[in-house]
Amino acid sequence: MRLMKDRSGVSAVGFAMIFPVLVATVLGLFHIGVAFFGLQQAQATTDLIARTAFTMNDPSAEEIKALIAEQLGTTVGGSFTPNVVLLEKYGATYADVQIQYSYTPVIPLVPEVTFQSTASTEVLIRNLD
Repeated sequence: MRLMKDRSGVSAVGFAMIFPVLVATVLGLFHIGVAFFGLQQAQATTDLIARTAFTMNDPSAEEIKALIAEQLGTTVGGSFTPNVVLLEKYGATYADVQIQYSYTPVIPLVPEVTFQSTASTEVLIRNLD
């Protein structure tokens, strides 16, 4: 009977039950933040490169890719894959600037999930001659 009335250690047991859930939640939120930061970095870079390419005189796809590589730098997590496609439409040349972002967080005891997204911006290529 004395053992059933003893309440010492109840807080420790409750903490031991809640702690793994709390840690998984905090790690999950951190990794979601990293993924959104990478996507925002990719979108901001496509917008900046589109503005820069608009001011250039008839740039090639490789020149635009070099600008992306120079501007993009590194990220907190994940990887970037730039792609530039020149399109002929409306009687003019457009560059479709795309950056694919892929991020796979590593969280112990949680199944592996990969975040993948593409940031894209289209810009008119001008011949300034």
